[in-house]
Amino acid sequence: MNGSIGEDDHDELLEILSRMGCHTVPSLDDMKGTILQVAHKQLIQEPKYALDIMSNIIRSTLQMFLPDVSAIVALYEVTVKGVLKLIEAEVQNAAQNKTLQMFCEVQNAAQNKTLNFLKQFICSLHDERLQKFLRFVTGAEMIRVEKIEVQFTTLRGLERRPIVHTCGPLLEVPCTYNSYPEFGSEIQNILDGDCHRMDIM
Repeated sequence: MNGSIGEDDHDELLEILSRMGCHTVPSLDDMKGTILQVAHKQLIQEPKYALDIMSNIIRSTLQMFLPDVSAIVALYEVTVKGVLKLIEAEVQNAAQNKTLQMFCEVQNAAQNKTLNFLKQFICSLHDERLQKFLRFVTGAEMIRVEKIEVQFTTLRGLERRPIVHTCGPLLEVPCTYNSYPEFGSEIQNILDGDCHRMDIM
């Protein structure tokens, strides 16, 4: 490296490379090639022995459950039934206090109604629109999560909108919709808009 790094950095680089099986410090021109060789050894060559041993043992078991590539693809295929299975909503429990209990019962009814609207909306989606919904909620166009948690808010008026946290994934849905057409049109307008589009340039 001809003096381009300090003595401490030089020693640290030499220590890292020696741990990876390279015992000389490459020149600046050779650095990329050396790093690629070390990475290939660490990520491909060394794990291959263990993978070969494991593959002999579990090959028959995996072939029983996943006979071909189409079986693996089917696990991630987006279907209405598959998306509905992911929906997990926790409706409020009734409270001990009578006033709170009446409030909770009203909330329960509104939450149940909204949950039914959501399920009805999902059932109305097909192929591309179902993938769009999944991308809006999870960030992926295929099933890559174990559940979609649904929570309810009481947003009204211009504030009313579904809020999505794709890292959860968590869908916060207002339970202030009066009818399914009102619910469906608002969600569909969001899906049809470009506000959640994620393009990689």
